[in-house]
Amino acid sequence: IVFNFAVVWPLLLIAFGVSVLVRALEHNRIGAGGPQYPTSPVVGSHAIFSETKSGTDTQDFHGGEATSIFGAVRFDLRNASMTVDEARIDVNVVFGEVEVRVPETWNVVNRAGVVFAGVNDKTIHPKPDPNVKTPRLVITGAVIFGGITLRN
Repeated sequence: IVFNFAVVWPLLLIAFGVSVLVRALEHNRIGAGGPQYPTSPVVGSHAIFSETKSGTDTQDFHGGEATSIFGAVRFDLRNASMTVDEARIDVNVVFGEVEVRVPETWNVVNRAGVVFAGVNDKTIHPKPDPNVKTPRLVITGAVIFGGITLRN
């Protein structure tokens, strides 16, 4: 058997896309993230060939997840606050976009892996104050041929 990487890498990309799609459909079927209420401490949304908008104004935000395949997911967290030091949003994007709006008092850290994609951080990072703990939102996950936009 001859190993030809030119044949294998597209198959790996397709397999990854199918796994993201299957995982998103399974989450929707079993109701992952629960119903989205304006005061829910967790946000979660999946968009496949569509656009979804959600958000929360909870005072105890914990994180969430977003899956976008040929679509867009938009979270508005500007009226939310955290009681924990750090919250995470896990994103999986294939040919799509995720936009997250956060309060100006939050520090946003991107840890998402990108392949032929981009992360556009338009947030205004708060000035460090040793007397005040700055809430931190960490963005994790993977983006392929898509984008993440972070803004206040």
